[in-house]
Amino acid sequence: MGTVKRREREKKQRRENIIDAAERVFSAKGFVNATIDDIANEAELSKGALYLYFKNKKELCLAIIVRSLRQISSTFEDILHQQGKGIDKILTLASTFLDFYNDLPDCITALLYYSTHKLNVESKILQEAITENEKINNIITNIIESGIEDGSIRSDIDTVKFSYALWGQLSGLLPSFTLSFNEIKQTPKYTPYEIYTYIFTLIQKELRAKN
Repeated sequence: MGTVKRREREKKQRRENIIDAAERVFSAKGFVNATIDDIANEAELSKGALYLYFKNKKELCLAIIVRSLRQISSTFEDILHQQGKGIDKILTLASTFLDFYNDLPDCITALLYYSTHKLNVESKILQEAITENEKINNIITNIIESGIEDGSIRSDIDTVKFSYALWGQLSGLLPSFTLSFNEIKQTPKYTPYEIYTYIFTLIQKELRAKN
């Protein structure tokens, strides 16, 4: 039994190492230019060994996304259970996601790449990504509902629709701004982070219950 558990741990660790390698290669070369050979070399594995874990680059891109979404959902879950008003937790979500993006920008860029290029991947990994995404939407919905209950958020808000809209803004705005700003040759007046923070301050004001 001990041998079986050890092999499972080793297999799981090898899979994580491959995802780490893919993340580094995608960051350095971009998704289009990166090859499976590049990733296998970075992971110090043969291409055949890599294929035992992932069928192609698209699955690796999704694996990066799934891992990122799990980290985000865990952090958002902590925010949900923190003390405080629901309206304040909304801005905390935004600032937390900003910290996450600063620490792991390649994860969010993978999410943006997947959403803009519509990678058609029929696999268990795709279902995992969908599940984690729904989990995040449910957490945001619960935070909004808690804000309605404590009187800090307007009661006429459609909580489910707004959670989808908010998560879409969170996961799309910052990487999209960053990619756009990188294409501008002159120095922009505001950084993507300043615009991002400003937008979510406005969202918070719009959500706030009128006293």
